[in-house]
Amino acid sequence: MLLKQMKYFITVVDCHSFTEATEQCFISQSAISQQIKWWRVVFMNNVVHFNMILEINQLLEENNIEYSIHGVGGCTCGGLELRQDGKSYPTDKILEIINGSLKNHWIYVQENKNQPGFLTVHSKFD
Repeated sequence: MLLKQMKYFITVVDCHSFTEATEQCFISQSAISQQIKWWRVVFMNNVVHFNMILEINQLLEENNIEYSIHGVGGCTCGGLELRQDGKSYPTDKILEIINGSLKNHWIYVQENKNQPGFLTVHSKFD
């Protein structure tokens, strides 16, 4: 059963779509979701990897946005800190750029309204 679950998981990731993956695997959407539940928890648990942070910071710099993101406490599963390194820029526009970069990783960030400058990381599967 583990190999079949892995196949379903890889198909969803490759397709970037549950609907397309279900068509390729000949299984219902609810069934494929149930089959890969464990894989989602293990591999896509709201983590922004170090290389993603570097890529996002480079993207912000390329767009002349004087902000940078940093892992909170060295672990991004706890969230990200958005630091202003120069002139002010609209947060919603910064989040659009960050989330555009993260969309292929099945995660996104939102600003924590209770802690300005703190971004929470969410899985698109939640």
